[in-house]
Amino acid sequence: MSLRSVPMSTAGPRHPPGPPGLSIPADPAAHAWRVPPDPGVVHVWRIPLDVSPVERLLPLLDGRERRRADGFVLEQARRRYVAAHGAVRLILGELLSTPPRGLRWSIGAYGKPELVGHPGLETNLSHSGELALLAVAGGRAVGVDVEVIRPAFDATAFAARFFPPDESALVREALVREGGYARVGAPTGGVAVAASDPASVFARLWTRKEACVKAAGGRLSQGLRLPVAGSGPACDGAEGPAGRELTTPWLVSDPREGLPGHWLVGDVEVPRGFAASVAVAGARSYEIVAHDHRL
Repeated sequence: MSLRSVPMSTAGPRHPPGPPGLSIPADPAAHAWRVPPDPGVVHVWRIPLDVSPVERLLPLLDGRERRRADGFVLEQARRRYVAAHGAVRLILGELLSTPPRGLRWSIGAYGKPELVGHPGLETNLSHSGELALLAVAGGRAVGVDVEVIRPAFDATAFAARFFPPDESALVREALVREGGYARVGAPTGGVAVAASDPASVFARLWTRKEACVKAAGGRLSQGLRLPVAGSGPACDGAEGPAGRELTTPWLVSDPREGLPGHWLVGDVEVPRGFAASVAVAGARSYEIVAHDHRL
């Protein structure tokens, strides 16, 4: 699996390249969009949500989305919801040459939205704090998750209760490397995160689990004990007992078959303070192509 970044905006001027460490193609036009995309590629859009104004996006939303937006008590949460769902419609509308307002989704058994009328195109959205991610894949179920890293959260206690023992140990015994920071298992070498903070390691593991659950269209409770810490050669990661390391990518499956299938998981490069992962059905390797979207 590899990761590269393509500067792109579907509304307004092109945005500068993404975070350092990503490979920027010399000619983004050489990577023209295909519908559906090649099964060996997963596109991920990073979408900042604290934008103003968002009211111009409201006409793009359907009735269900507007009702959901109206249900938020906090204005900031409402604005971020509108920004995320409006951005999804702008991005997919341009890529599919379809009016954004005309896009429709059906809802699966456990709440996973599925795009209607575009067979072979799989999408998934996640948002946390001021950042959203949209993942798009061709012919393969895809799930994405992004989470704010919350240092005040009692990650050690939660992991001890719900995670497999080796993953709980990773959270509890996160080591500090490289002058107080560790590069925790991203395909390109990773974003520096404070490995001494159990919440950082917990968030990385959590996003991997939730990405698998979302790809499968399952329940979160099915994914808590998924073995997502990985194993293999050292990757400047946070070590756990018996040489276990927080590496990626790798194939995830549930030995208890609580969540059927196999999922190839990879971490997504996001700004400091966040963790993010994407999961795709099957064992075939894929490339993550990251885009930065500006509303």
